[in-house]
Amino acid sequence: NQPAGTYTVTVTDSYGCKGTSSATVTQPTALSVSGALTHVACYSYSTGAITASTSGGTPPYAYLWSNSQTSSTITGLSAGAYSVTVSDAHACTRTGSWTVTQPDAWSAGITGPGVICCIPGGAPGHYCATVEGAFSAPVTYQWVVVGGTISSGQNTSCIDVVWSCCGQGTVTVVVTKSDGCHISTTKTVIINTAPAPDITGPATVTQGDAGTVYCTPDFAGHLYTWVVVGGTVTAGQGTHCITVTWGTSCNSCNGSVGVFETYNGCTGSDVMAVTIMPGAGNLTGSVTYDNSYNTGLNGVIITLYNQTTGTIAGVTTSGPDPVNGEPFITPSPGSPTEPTS
Repeated sequence: NQPAGTYTVTVTDSYGCKGTSSATVTQPTALSVSGALTHVACYSYSTGAITASTSGGTPPYAYLWSNSQTSSTITGLSAGAYSVTVSDAHACTRTGSWTVTQPDAWSAGITGPGVICCIPGGAPGHYCATVEGAFSAPVTYQWVVVGGTISSGQNTSCIDVVWSCCGQGTVTVVVTKSDGCHISTTKTVIINTAPAPDITGPATVTQGDAGTVYCTPDFAGHLYTWVVVGGTVTAGQGTHCITVTWGTSCNSCNGSVGVFETYNGCTGSDVMAVTIMPGAGNLTGSVTYDNSYNTGLNGVIITLYNQTTGTIAGVTTSGPDPVNGEPFITPSPGSPTEPTS
Protein backbone atom coordinates (compact mmCIF):
# COMPACT_ATOMS: atom_id res chain seq x y z
CA ASN A 1 0.00 0.00 0.00
CA GLN A 2 1.47 3.29 -1.08
CA PRO A 3 0.45 6.75 -0.07
CA ALA A 4 -0.72 9.22 -2.64
CA GLY A 5 2.04 10.59 -4.92
CA THR A 6 3.94 10.12 -8.21
CA TYR A 7 5.98 6.98 -8.68
CA THR A 8 8.63 6.18 -11.43
CA VAL A 9 9.87 2.77 -12.44
CA THR A 10 12.97 1.95 -14.57
CA VAL A 11 13.11 -1.43 -16.29
CA THR A 12 16.46 -2.91 -17.55
CA ASP A 13 16.59 -6.02 -19.74
CA SER A 14 19.40 -8.58 -20.10
CA TYR A 15 21.20 -6.48 -22.73
CA GLY A 16 21.27 -3.42 -20.55
CA CYS A 17 18.47 -1.68 -22.36
CA LYS A 18 16.39 0.51 -20.08
CA GLY A 19 12.88 1.91 -20.11
CA THR A 20 11.24 4.34 -17.68
CA SER A 21 7.58 4.90 -16.80
CA SER A 22 5.81 7.14 -14.27
CA ALA A 23 2.38 6.90 -12.54
CA THR A 24 0.53 9.03 -10.01
CA VAL A 25 -1.46 7.50 -7.11
CA THR A 26 -4.37 9.71 -6.05
CA GLN A 27 -6.61 9.72 -2.92
CA PRO A 28 -10.01 11.15 -1.97
CA THR A 29 -10.20 14.43 -0.10
CA ALA A 30 -10.10 14.08 3.65
CA LEU A 31 -13.29 12.84 5.33
CA SER A 32 -14.85 15.51 7.51
CA VAL A 33 -18.08 15.91 9.49
CA SER A 34 -19.84 18.98 10.85
CA GLY A 35 -23.04 19.36 12.86
CA ALA A 36 -26.04 21.71 12.86
CA LEU A 37 -27.64 21.90 16.33
CA THR A 38 -31.14 22.71 17.55
CA HIS A 39 -30.95 23.32 21.28
CA VAL A 40 -33.68 22.42 23.79
CA ALA A 41 -36.32 25.17 23.88
CA CYS A 42 -37.53 24.68 27.49
CA TYR A 43 -35.82 23.31 30.56
CA SER A 44 -36.24 19.53 30.92
CA TYR A 45 -37.80 19.19 27.46
CA SER A 46 -36.53 16.75 24.81
CA THR A 47 -36.73 18.96 21.73
CA GLY A 48 -33.07 19.09 20.70
CA ALA A 49 -31.73 17.86 17.36
CA ILE A 50 -28.38 17.42 15.53
CA THR A 51 -27.85 17.04 11.78
CA ALA A 52 -24.42 15.72 10.73
CA SER A 53 -23.08 16.90 7.36
CA THR A 54 -20.26 14.84 5.80
CA SER A 55 -17.82 15.69 3.00
CA GLY A 56 -14.71 14.10 1.55
CA GLY A 57 -13.95 10.43 1.59
CA THR A 58 -15.90 8.12 -0.68
CA PRO A 59 -19.69 7.99 -0.41
CA PRO A 60 -21.96 6.44 0.72
CA TYR A 61 -21.60 7.34 4.37
CA ALA A 62 -22.77 5.41 7.43
CA TYR A 63 -23.55 6.99 10.81
CA LEU A 64 -23.45 5.59 14.32
CA TRP A 65 -24.40 7.95 17.16
CA SER A 66 -23.63 7.63 20.84
CA ASN A 67 -27.36 7.09 21.48
CA SER A 68 -27.33 4.19 18.94
CA GLN A 69 -29.26 6.05 16.22
CA THR A 70 -27.97 5.51 12.68
CA SER A 71 -29.33 8.36 10.56
CA SER A 72 -27.58 11.61 9.72
CA THR A 73 -30.11 13.55 11.83
CA ILE A 74 -31.14 12.67 15.37
CA THR A 75 -34.09 14.31 17.12
CA GLY A 76 -35.96 14.25 20.44
CA LEU A 77 -32.80 15.06 22.35
CA SER A 78 -32.57 16.28 25.91
CA ALA A 79 -29.66 18.44 27.01
CA GLY A 80 -26.33 16.62 26.97
CA ALA A 81 -23.28 15.55 24.94
CA TYR A 82 -23.63 13.49 21.75
CA SER A 83 -21.08 12.07 19.29
CA VAL A 84 -21.20 10.38 15.88
CA THR A 85 -18.79 8.17 13.96
CA VAL A 86 -19.04 8.49 10.16
CA SER A 87 -17.68 5.73 7.89
CA ASP A 88 -17.26 6.00 4.10
CA ALA A 89 -17.26 3.30 1.43
CA HIS A 90 -13.61 2.44 2.15
CA ALA A 91 -14.20 2.16 5.93
CA CYS A 92 -12.47 5.46 6.54
CA THR A 93 -13.92 7.07 9.70
CA ARG A 94 -14.30 10.47 11.26
CA THR A 95 -15.84 11.38 14.63
CA GLY A 96 -17.76 14.51 15.57
CA SER A 97 -19.01 15.60 19.02
CA TRP A 98 -21.46 18.30 20.10
CA THR A 99 -23.34 19.44 23.22
CA VAL A 100 -27.06 20.25 23.22
CA THR A 101 -27.94 22.94 25.76
CA GLN A 102 -31.15 24.04 27.49
CA PRO A 103 -32.40 27.14 29.37
CA ASP A 104 -31.61 27.57 33.05
CA ALA A 105 -33.31 25.23 35.48
CA TRP A 106 -36.63 25.87 37.20
CA SER A 107 -38.86 23.55 39.18
CA ALA A 108 -42.29 23.15 40.74
CA GLY A 109 -43.38 21.40 43.92
CA ILE A 110 -46.57 20.75 45.89
CA THR A 111 -47.06 21.39 49.59
CA GLY A 112 -49.90 19.83 51.56
CA PRO A 113 -50.71 16.68 53.55
CA GLY A 114 -49.43 13.40 52.12
CA VAL A 115 -51.56 11.36 54.52
CA ILE A 116 -55.15 12.38 55.21
CA CYS A 117 -58.21 11.02 56.99
CA CYS A 118 -61.38 10.33 55.09
CA ILE A 119 -64.07 11.71 57.38
CA PRO A 120 -67.52 12.41 55.88
CA GLY A 121 -68.11 16.13 56.19
CA GLY A 122 -64.53 16.71 57.32
CA ALA A 123 -62.35 19.65 56.35
CA PRO A 124 -60.78 19.47 52.85
CA GLY A 125 -57.04 19.09 52.29
CA HIS A 126 -55.18 22.28 51.30
CA TYR A 127 -52.46 22.06 48.60
CA CYS A 128 -50.26 24.78 47.10
CA ALA A 129 -47.80 24.91 44.19
CA THR A 130 -44.28 26.23 44.77
CA VAL A 131 -42.12 27.48 41.87
CA GLU A 132 -38.36 28.05 42.07
CA GLY A 133 -35.44 28.77 39.74
CA ALA A 134 -35.27 30.60 36.40
CA PHE A 135 -38.78 31.93 35.95
CA SER A 136 -40.58 35.20 36.20
CA ALA A 137 -44.22 36.02 36.84
CA PRO A 138 -46.82 35.63 35.62
CA VAL A 139 -47.28 31.87 35.58
CA THR A 140 -50.48 29.84 35.25
CA TYR A 141 -51.60 26.74 37.15
CA GLN A 142 -53.64 23.76 36.06
CA TRP A 143 -54.54 21.10 38.66
CA VAL A 144 -55.60 17.48 38.23
CA VAL A 145 -56.77 15.40 41.22
CA VAL A 146 -57.34 11.64 41.23
CA GLY A 147 -59.29 10.16 44.15
CA GLY A 148 -60.89 13.42 45.21
CA THR A 149 -62.65 16.58 44.06
CA ILE A 150 -61.29 20.13 43.88
CA SER A 151 -63.69 22.21 45.97
CA SER A 152 -61.98 25.57 45.40
CA GLY A 153 -58.91 27.21 43.87
CA GLN A 154 -58.73 25.65 40.40
CA ASN A 155 -56.39 27.71 38.14
CA THR A 156 -54.79 29.39 41.17
CA SER A 157 -51.64 28.53 43.10
CA CYS A 158 -53.57 26.77 45.91
CA ILE A 159 -56.53 24.38 45.92
CA ASP A 160 -58.77 22.63 48.45
CA VAL A 161 -59.51 18.93 47.88
CA VAL A 162 -62.35 16.84 49.28
CA TRP A 163 -61.03 13.26 49.27
CA SER A 164 -62.99 10.09 48.61
CA CYS A 165 -62.36 7.06 50.81
CA CYS A 166 -60.40 5.23 48.09
CA GLY A 167 -57.10 4.39 49.81
CA GLN A 168 -54.80 6.48 47.60
CA GLY A 169 -54.98 9.55 45.40
CA THR A 170 -52.74 12.00 43.54
CA VAL A 171 -52.46 15.75 43.12
CA THR A 172 -50.81 17.03 39.93
CA VAL A 173 -50.09 20.63 38.94
CA VAL A 174 -48.89 21.94 35.57
CA VAL A 175 -47.17 25.33 35.83
CA THR A 176 -46.78 27.32 32.59
CA LYS A 177 -44.49 30.35 32.08
CA SER A 178 -45.19 33.31 29.84
CA ASP A 179 -42.90 31.85 27.13
CA GLY A 180 -45.08 28.73 26.92
CA CYS A 181 -42.66 26.45 28.72
CA HIS A 182 -44.32 24.31 31.36
CA ILE A 183 -43.36 21.85 34.04
CA SER A 184 -45.47 19.41 36.06
CA THR A 185 -45.17 17.61 39.37
CA THR A 186 -47.30 15.03 41.18
CA LYS A 187 -47.84 14.33 44.88
CA THR A 188 -49.17 10.96 46.06
CA VAL A 189 -51.68 11.11 48.92
CA ILE A 190 -52.49 8.19 51.21
CA ILE A 191 -56.18 8.29 52.23
CA ASN A 192 -56.93 6.55 55.53
CA THR A 193 -60.45 5.86 56.75
CA ALA A 194 -61.25 7.07 60.27
CA PRO A 195 -62.33 4.41 62.80
CA ALA A 196 -66.04 4.13 63.59
CA PRO A 197 -66.39 3.14 67.26
CA ASP A 198 -69.76 1.82 68.52
CA ILE A 199 -70.33 1.95 72.29
CA THR A 200 -72.31 -0.79 74.02
CA GLY A 201 -73.39 -0.72 77.67
CA PRO A 202 -76.34 0.32 79.86
CA ALA A 203 -78.05 3.55 78.85
CA THR A 204 -79.84 3.83 82.24
CA VAL A 205 -77.97 3.63 85.55
CA THR A 206 -78.59 4.49 89.20
CA GLN A 207 -76.64 7.04 91.16
CA GLY A 208 -73.66 5.41 92.81
CA ASP A 209 -73.63 2.37 90.56
CA ALA A 210 -70.15 0.87 90.40
CA GLY A 211 -68.64 -1.61 87.95
CA THR A 212 -70.71 -0.51 84.96
CA VAL A 213 -68.92 -1.69 81.79
CA TYR A 214 -68.89 0.04 78.40
CA CYS A 215 -67.10 -1.32 75.32
CA THR A 216 -66.43 -0.66 71.66
CA PRO A 217 -65.11 -3.27 69.19
CA ASP A 218 -61.42 -4.05 69.71
CA PHE A 219 -58.92 -3.64 66.85
CA ALA A 220 -55.18 -4.29 67.11
CA GLY A 221 -53.07 -1.14 67.04
CA HIS A 222 -55.99 1.21 67.73
CA LEU A 223 -55.84 3.74 70.58
CA TYR A 224 -58.90 4.42 72.74
CA THR A 225 -59.59 7.49 74.89
CA TRP A 226 -62.76 7.59 76.99
CA VAL A 227 -64.64 10.58 78.39
CA VAL A 228 -67.42 10.13 80.95
CA VAL A 229 -69.83 12.84 82.12
CA GLY A 230 -71.56 12.16 85.47
CA GLY A 231 -69.21 9.38 86.49
CA THR A 232 -65.59 8.28 86.80
CA VAL A 233 -63.57 5.78 84.75
CA THR A 234 -62.17 3.38 87.32
CA ALA A 235 -60.52 0.87 84.97
CA GLY A 236 -59.70 0.30 81.30
CA GLN A 237 -58.81 3.80 80.11
CA GLY A 238 -56.80 3.40 76.89
CA THR A 239 -58.42 0.05 76.04
CA HIS A 240 -61.62 -0.82 74.18
CA CYS A 241 -63.57 -1.46 77.44
CA ILE A 242 -63.89 0.66 80.59
CA THR A 243 -65.49 0.33 84.00
CA VAL A 244 -67.44 3.33 85.33
CA THR A 245 -68.58 4.35 88.82
CA TRP A 246 -71.47 6.79 88.61
CA GLY A 247 -71.74 9.81 90.90
CA THR A 248 -74.05 9.91 93.90
CA SER A 249 -75.63 13.22 92.95
CA CYS A 250 -76.57 14.95 89.73
CA ASN A 251 -78.23 18.11 88.51
CA SER A 252 -79.96 17.16 85.26
CA CYS A 253 -79.40 13.44 85.85
CA ASN A 254 -78.17 13.15 82.25
CA GLY A 255 -74.71 11.68 81.76
CA SER A 256 -72.77 10.34 78.81
CA VAL A 257 -70.01 7.96 77.78
CA GLY A 258 -67.82 8.95 74.85
CA VAL A 259 -64.84 7.33 73.14
CA PHE A 260 -62.23 8.59 70.67
CA GLU A 261 -60.63 5.81 68.59
CA THR A 262 -57.39 6.60 66.71
CA TYR A 263 -55.56 4.65 64.02
CA ASN A 264 -53.10 5.75 61.29
CA GLY A 265 -53.43 9.31 62.50
CA CYS A 266 -57.22 9.31 62.03
CA THR A 267 -59.71 9.62 64.87
CA GLY A 268 -63.37 8.62 65.01
CA SER A 269 -65.74 9.05 67.93
CA ASP A 270 -69.01 7.85 69.41
CA VAL A 271 -71.13 9.11 72.33
CA MET A 272 -73.80 7.28 74.30
CA ALA A 273 -76.31 9.30 76.34
CA VAL A 274 -76.85 7.84 79.82
CA THR A 275 -79.83 8.53 82.12
CA ILE A 276 -78.76 8.56 85.78
CA MET A 277 -81.63 7.53 88.06
CA PRO A 278 -81.73 8.73 91.68
CA GLY A 279 -80.84 6.13 94.28
CA ALA A 280 -82.94 5.08 97.35
CA GLY A 281 -81.09 7.38 99.69
CA ASN A 282 -82.04 10.40 97.61
CA LEU A 283 -85.85 9.94 97.53
CA THR A 284 -87.80 12.51 99.53
CA GLY A 285 -91.52 13.38 99.64
CA SER A 286 -94.73 12.16 101.30
CA VAL A 287 -97.19 9.27 100.81
CA THR A 288 -100.92 9.34 101.59
CA TYR A 289 -103.19 6.31 101.56
CA ASP A 290 -106.86 5.37 101.94
CA ASN A 291 -107.42 3.43 105.17
CA SER A 292 -111.11 2.94 105.98
CA TYR A 293 -110.20 1.17 109.23
CA ASN A 294 -108.15 4.11 110.40
CA THR A 295 -105.41 1.79 111.61
CA GLY A 296 -101.78 2.75 111.83
CA LEU A 297 -99.41 1.64 109.10
CA ASN A 298 -96.28 1.95 111.16
CA GLY A 299 -93.57 -0.30 109.74
CA VAL A 300 -95.33 -0.99 106.42
CA ILE A 301 -92.74 -1.16 103.62
CA ILE A 302 -93.53 0.99 100.59
CA THR A 303 -91.65 0.17 97.38
CA LEU A 304 -91.13 3.02 94.89
CA TYR A 305 -90.83 2.28 91.18
CA ASN A 306 -89.61 4.27 88.23
CA GLN A 307 -92.75 4.75 86.15
CA THR A 308 -90.82 4.79 82.89
CA THR A 309 -88.58 1.76 83.31
CA GLY A 310 -90.58 -0.21 85.86
CA THR A 311 -87.48 -0.73 87.99
CA ILE A 312 -87.27 -0.24 91.74
CA ALA A 313 -86.17 3.27 92.49
CA GLY A 314 -86.20 3.02 96.27
CA VAL A 315 -87.80 1.51 99.39
CA THR A 316 -89.12 3.37 102.44
CA THR A 317 -91.07 2.55 105.62
CA SER A 318 -94.31 4.28 106.58
CA GLY A 319 -94.77 6.31 109.71
CA PRO A 320 -97.24 5.65 112.59
CA ASP A 321 -100.07 8.08 111.68
CA PRO A 322 -102.89 7.00 109.36
CA VAL A 323 -103.98 9.60 106.83
CA ASN A 324 -106.96 9.40 104.53
CA GLY A 325 -106.42 9.89 100.78
CA GLU A 326 -105.30 8.26 97.55
CA PRO A 327 -101.83 6.67 97.31
CA PHE A 328 -99.25 8.95 95.70
CA ILE A 329 -95.82 10.37 96.28
CA THR A 330 -94.75 13.97 96.21
CA PRO A 331 -91.17 13.66 94.97
CA SER A 332 -88.39 16.12 95.41
CA PRO A 333 -87.57 18.29 92.38
CA GLY A 334 -86.12 16.18 89.59
CA SER A 335 -87.16 12.85 91.15
CA PRO A 336 -88.83 10.69 88.46
CA THR A 337 -90.52 8.21 90.85
CA GLU A 338 -94.03 7.26 91.93
CA PRO A 339 -95.21 4.56 94.33
CA THR A 340 -97.49 1.66 93.73
CA SER A 341 -100.14 0.75 96.31
